[in-house]
Amino acid sequence: MALISLPSTATPMYSEREVMLMEIAVQVKIPSEQLEATNGDASRLVFERFLAEAYRTEQLSHAEIGRILGFQTPMQVDELLKTHGVYNVNYTQEELEREAETSRYLASLRTS
Repeated sequence: MALISLPSTATPMYSEREVMLMEIAVQVKIPSEQLEATNGDASRLVFERFLAEAYRTEQLSHAEIGRILGFQTPMQVDELLKTHGVYNVNYTQEELEREAETSRYLASLRTS
């Protein structure tokens, strides 16, 4: 899915993925009762929902969401996705290995 349509003779300055990750400003109308439910942080809620949807539609990976939000652990991404009704079932091999390594490390702390 192309995000920017360029004439066939044009040389793109950015890849589609880079364009997708660029900062953009979006104006959204939110009903006041829903706005109150966000505890004053509607922009964060909208951004998180955007990321969750991008993950669900396989436009962003689990790891990319973690990097974008500055999360320290994959479990933080899992919690974000769960909060927005998206469940992580599409682990990459790298993510699965990282999860296994984290589990082994945590288990070693319990036995120490």
